[in-house]
Amino acid sequence: MKKYDVVIAGGGPTGSTAAKEISKKGRSVLIVEKRKEIGFPNHCSGLVSPDFVSFTKMDSSLILNKIYGAALYSYSNKVLSFKDDKVHAIAIDRVGFDRMLVHSAMENGAKYMYHSSIKNIERINNDLRIYLEGNDEPINTHLLMIASGASSNMLKIANFKSIKGEIIRTLQVEAKIELPDPNIVYVYINNDVAHNWFAWAIPIGNGRARIGLGTDKKENLSTLFDILREKWIVLKGKNIIIESKVAWIIPIGFMNKPFMDNIVVVGDAAREVKPFSGGGLYTGILSAHFAAKTLLSALNKKDYSEKILSHYTKLCDAPIRSKIKRGLILRKIYKSMNDVEKEKFLLSLNNEYAKRIILDYGHIDRPFYVGYKLLKYIKSPLLNYLKSIIIPDEFKS
Repeated sequence: MKKYDVVIAGGGPTGSTAAKEISKKGRSVLIVEKRKEIGFPNHCSGLVSPDFVSFTKMDSSLILNKIYGAALYSYSNKVLSFKDDKVHAIAIDRVGFDRMLVHSAMENGAKYMYHSSIKNIERINNDLRIYLEGNDEPINTHLLMIASGASSNMLKIANFKSIKGEIIRTLQVEAKIELPDPNIVYVYINNDVAHNWFAWAIPIGNGRARIGLGTDKKENLSTLFDILREKWIVLKGKNIIIESKVAWIIPIGFMNKPFMDNIVVVGDAAREVKPFSGGGLYTGILSAHFAAKTLLSALNKKDYSEKILSHYTKLCDAPIRSKIKRGLILRKIYKSMNDVEKEKFLLSLNNEYAKRIILDYGHIDRPFYVGYKLLKYIKSPLLNYLKSIIIPDEFKS
């Protein structure tokens, strides 16, 4: 019977990052990955901050395009646009990025088992015995990390309580299309096509873009995409040659206790996702580092109890969990507004002063901060109403 110090369910960016950090300390790690190949399909818009590129030491070959601004469209196609000479975001090759992380983990000694999944977990003394689909030989491990994404069945298998929250259903295509400006992102806010969410178009260079939408309703996403093409002026009448299409879900909510004896839940599986934008790549990578530190401490102490693993949430609190809580406030505000109110909000920001605040303080990994700045300084009846229902201190740090 094979034995590992740590088994990780899920070989995406979160799992692979943690695997590298644990393996390079001389610990044995096995990643169980349900897909035949990591990186496909690409469940991500692939838009990250310049800070993220530096933090992950990403190779420049994975940078597809640099973004200098944005154009936000209301339901009636009124637009708020802003741009300067500063790089505000970067579109990356997500498949290449995932492969880079896998290669780095394997170089440090991590093992991968592809096209496999965990079907059952049994507790043996202070360890776990893991049973895999299609494999008669179980695996023993001290610790299990669940990093298998939002749609994973692993939480049920591990006997975690169900998490309350929302599910955003998304559809994205990569396509050939000529956008008006190849160095800004485009966002469309219309509840008819992206209920309580938004649609996007992200240019990725060479006349190509990632175009997608999300909704909190159970609707036919392909039908919504067709409606999007008709209603959004950025896409209407354009020759769009679709090269690939993928759907995925974004979990919005909060997991109060992402740990139990021998087990830690990280990344999308723990709903460590930015509630206002749906981004989970930055939070996933960051949580992986904290999880690896926690698991290494448990291994060194030979203590795999819930008490020692609870340190994971303490490490995550300021950089991740508190920001998710703030993001949930922004999400609540966004959902409370109808399309007409959202349009009024956009138009109230259509002045040089507001745009300067957005460009100076806007950060895709910290949307609550620019939100606080706008609520504090921009004057309008709608914003006064929003101020009255928010505690500003929630946005200060």
